Amino acid sequence: MSGPRPMPLERQKKLGNPHHKTKGTTMTITTETKLTTEPPKGLQEEGQRLWKTLVTFATWISPSDAFTLEMLATYADKRKQLAEELQEEGEVLTGVNGGKYLNPKTNLLLSLDEKTIKLFSMLGLTPTDRSKLGISIESQEIDPLTNLRQGSKLQALREKYSQERNS
Repeated sequence: MSGPRPMPLERQKKLGNPHHKTKGTTMTITTETKLTTEPPKGLQEEGQRLWKTLVTFATWISPSDAFTLEMLATYADKRKQLAEELQEEGEVLTGVNGGKYLNPKTNLLLSLDEKTIKLFSMLGLTPTDRSKLGISIESQEIDPLTNLRQGSKLQALREKYSQERNS
């Protein structure tokens, strides 16, 4: 693909329309049924958590995406399992002759991550892909304590700095 990458809709809205270019139209699709928050059988803890989160917050995911979402949740389970095994065994192993080599599970984990990213894109879970699909997420004011609970120390520091500056 040549040229600059598409800008996410959230960023486009924030910038406004300084060059007065005509914008593409977005399409709203409404479906009668929604995916249930009850994850499919066979998913483990990590996959179930991902399923529930995405069904709850990624409201554009429809029942026709159920198979892709289930694959993504299964990959999350496999990733957690592989990461735990890799942490136990270590990334570098010692062979019978004393030579060192990369644990094969490292490459499996990287391959799984690549597949996961593709599924995230297919479901419109990245800003660029949401922009391509015409999906816009309206930002909401979030309480600074919520950011701290979520681990966003940078955001909390920015807010603290802006409050001190405004005082």
